[in-house]
Amino acid sequence: MTIRRWIFVSVLMLAVPIGGPAFAVRGEALGPADAGNPVGQPAPQQATPPQPNAAVPRALPDLVVEAIEFKDIQTTTIMGKTFVQFNLHVIIKNAGTAPSPACEVELGRAASFKGKPTKFADPDVPALAPGARTTIYHMGLSYDPDSHLKYFTAFVDSKNAVKESDEANNTKIAALPGY
Repeated sequence: MTIRRWIFVSVLMLAVPIGGPAFAVRGEALGPADAGNPVGQPAPQQATPPQPNAAVPRALPDLVVEAIEFKDIQTTTIMGKTFVQFNLHVIIKNAGTAPSPACEVELGRAASFKGKPTKFADPDVPALAPGARTTIYHMGLSYDPDSHLKYFTAFVDSKNAVKESDEANNTKIAALPGY
C-alpha cells in the first residue's frame, strides 16, 4: 500500500462515525459486521434515519413576581372618613438560568381580581443573577374603601425589554387583606 493510499484510508476511518461503514486495512477484517465481505471492500451500510436538528436550549432569564406583601397597615380616620395606609413590598426573582438585565415593574390597582389595573408607579428592577431576588418598596400608599380599588398588581418587564424563557409568568395580583 502506498503512503498516499494509506493516508486516504486513515482519513476515511477518522471521518466515519461509530457504527458507520468500515474498511479493511492490510487484509484484516474489522469485526463481525465485515464477515463475508471481501478484504478492502466497505461493509454494507445500514440505513440510519436522519437526525432532527435538535435546538440546544439557550440559557435565558425568567423574571417572576414571587409575592406582593402589604406591610405596616394602619387605619386612619380623617373628618369622619376612614383610610387605610400601608407600604407595598414586591418580591421579584430571576427563576431563569441566565442573568437578567435591569428593567421595570409596573404597579397598579384594580377594583376586582380580573379588573384592568390602573398604573400608579413603575419603579426600576436591578439586574439579577440566576436565582437572585430583589424587593421593590413602595411606601406610603393609601386605600379609600369607597373606591373599591383594593387589588394591587405587579407586572415585571411590562415593556418586554428582557427576552425570557417564560414570558407568561410576569404578573401577580393580591388583595389588600381585610378589605
